[in-house]
Amino acid sequence: MYNFCMDSSGRSAYTDEQYRRWLYDLAPYLFLGNSLDIAIKKAGLQKHRTTLYEKARLNDWFSDKIEAFQSFLGDLVNETFSRLILRIYRKVKNEEKLTSQEGSLLRFFAVTHRSTIPYFVHRNEKLHVYVDVQGNVEKVLDNLDKEVYNQLNEPKNQIDPSLSLEDPLKALLDTL
Repeated sequence: MYNFCMDSSGRSAYTDEQYRRWLYDLAPYLFLGNSLDIAIKKAGLQKHRTTLYEKARLNDWFSDKIEAFQSFLGDLVNETFSRLILRIYRKVKNEEKLTSQEGSLLRFFAVTHRSTIPYFVHRNEKLHVYVDVQGNVEKVLDNLDKEVYNQLNEPKNQIDPSLSLEDPLKALLDTL
């Protein structure tokens, strides 16, 4: 393995075998989803921190393994959810009754999983209603839309341009 520092009096490059040993030490912590920084601390490899980060920045086999190890836990959770959702789907398809836990899980999955975003939008809407004298419920928003539309189309009380500016109070009072 060639290192640009080999021509100088600096240290020789670490071998891939050494990086594999370090990766073996880091693996248990990376499998738990920890960052490389935390894994280095927990594995007791702080004195090799710079070397490990430089190797990880090369985007070669070493960084690929780190990413694969870090995503392991997320992949397990995703697969578990997928299997549970498939089990719920089969129950619904067979017209079996769902438990409250299954309903909660389905609701949670629908709201939070990125694959369901096109189908379920998480939003809260408020609808204000009132009851009129006869006890009928009317939507305030519909009435407001009608009122605003009617107000925009009504001719406004405007000051008559023929009035002189000598009597601005009279002109203002006439518009009321």
